[in-house]
Amino acid sequence: MIVTSKTGRDSPQTVLSRAGNDWRTCASDLVRWLVNNNRCFSSGEVASYIRLYRPDVVFSVTALGDTMRDWYYSREMPSYELGYPSIISRTTTGRHSTPAGAQVFVYAPSTTEGLAHDFEVDVPLPATVAPKRTVAEATARVKARQSTEDLLATVRADRRCVIPRVAVEALIHKSGRRFNVESDPMFLHFTGDEVSLSLDHQPGAQPYFLWAGGGRVSFAAPKGTEPYVPGQYPIRFEANMLVVEL
Repeated sequence: MIVTSKTGRDSPQTVLSRAGNDWRTCASDLVRWLVNNNRCFSSGEVASYIRLYRPDVVFSVTALGDTMRDWYYSREMPSYELGYPSIISRTTTGRHSTPAGAQVFVYAPSTTEGLAHDFEVDVPLPATVAPKRTVAEATARVKARQSTEDLLATVRADRRCVIPRVAVEALIHKSGRRFNVESDPMFLHFTGDEVSLSLDHQPGAQPYFLWAGGGRVSFAAPKGTEPYVPGQYPIRFEANMLVVEL
């Protein structure tokens, strides 16, 4: 959980100089400083600051991004003066170390600021690293990680269906819209054997707040219908909807 930082409003370098040796503390103090100063940011930018000013702190960039999203969906990030941060979907152009075409969330106080923010940065490599990947290898890795093919929803033993966070985030990216986990619900719509998830309300749809499942969506079959059968079910995307056929 992110706690109130005592590092003040000075600079990322001084904030990190007093943040201790744990990368989570470094990240949480830096996030609080960025929000207190009304600045937009991405997990890549936070990673870049830590690698630049605290090369002694060992961490995985992927793990840092996952942890920041855990904080976000659990409503544990600090708030801007305008309210809880929104996430804005952006796509890299390949100007720096991340290949072109990678989808990134920018945390921002508003859509306008999130879209205007220059979020692409070089993340310095740690002191001991494997040989640097070629551009082709890095691009293939990003595409594989963000692919929406073969995504599956899972019906657990308790007969609840769970749509994984990676699929929900893919839906947000595909929508191209601002999303705020504190104020914006998603909507579940049940039609026969299909369940659709959308950012848009449809007649008869049920609102679902992502903070309830840490970014995942979990639901049971509607009352009066047969419980879902445990197993895995393919996910597909149609327009601005995610659809699971159960």
